[in-house]
Amino acid sequence: MPGFGKTQGARKHAFTLVELLVVITIIGILIALLLPAVQAAREAARRAQCQNNLKQIALALLNYDQAMKSFPPAITRLGSETGPWNGSLLRENWVICILPYLEQMGLYNSFQRGVPISDPVHAQLRGTQLSVMMCPSDSYNRQMCSLSGGNWARGNYGANMVNGYIGSTHWDNNLQRGVMEINRAVTLSEIRDGTSNTIMVAELRAGLVPTDRRGTWAMAMCGSSGVCLHGCNYVVRPNSCSFGDDDLADCDQAVRDAGRDLMQRNCMGCFLETGGSSSGQAAPRSCHAGGVFVAYADGSVHFISNFIETGAQYQPGFDSAPEKFLTWQRLIASSDGYPVDASKVQ
Repeated sequence: MPGFGKTQGARKHAFTLVELLVVITIIGILIALLLPAVQAAREAARRAQCQNNLKQIALALLNYDQAMKSFPPAITRLGSETGPWNGSLLRENWVICILPYLEQMGLYNSFQRGVPISDPVHAQLRGTQLSVMMCPSDSYNRQMCSLSGGNWARGNYGANMVNGYIGSTHWDNNLQRGVMEINRAVTLSEIRDGTSNTIMVAELRAGLVPTDRRGTWAMAMCGSSGVCLHGCNYVVRPNSCSFGDDDLADCDQAVRDAGRDLMQRNCMGCFLETGGSSSGQAAPRSCHAGGVFVAYADGSVHFISNFIETGAQYQPGFDSAPEKFLTWQRLIASSDGYPVDASKVQ
């Protein structure tokens, strides 16, 4: 009967294998295109956080200077002590001094005055992870340092100490003196080059293994919470990458544990890998591509390129010749008297 006949339904089509593979390929290509953008956005956020950390640290240092009429010493040492070169007599450093200005008054008051920070009584305190001291781009800053009593939390920011050996007459040289040193520091008025032309704090990288003491916020040593000899003696730029650039105590143990290849790939080699030394040299380092963040003594934060203009200091010691004392060295020294060309900083 017309209108009552059984009609045949439309034929359903399924994806063929070729079509499915094409769709999967297109999705894969889109993910491959999107992933670098996502990673770049994440790194941009990490860079912004690192920059903000440095800003907070710089403001804390300026507040300390306002209250104490001087910046804090990078390292505190009693007159009768020969440390802290070997890590056994580590007393409070600049970070511990500014804890009250980083909203860490409780932690500051818990440290016992007159007792080395390496003493077991401070083990829990020095193991406190402070987010303001940790750059989120550094994937190694969550592991503790096991040296000098152990349980040292990491940090990624170091005081600009001296472009020479600490505890020596280099501090008395206007071309080498930084901002903070052993039992002494400059005041704002003593920064004669201008606070906007002087590095106060620079980035550090955390050690790749627990036996590498670099990047350790409460440890008062070069490479741990300070940079020194970082514009001469073969180390003339941020992220200097020759294997022996950083001069560290217990370097031999760090090389054995990390392996020379891993250290070299990360530009984190160290001097005297067969015997260690006394932590005499450490360059600013970061996990950001192309350079490091630094905080100037005026509280501003800047990104310094690995390719900043540097002097020809590729020899042992320090060369004060004007043609070898250029932008990087001038930013380190707080009273060198040379002008800084802003166009050559970045």
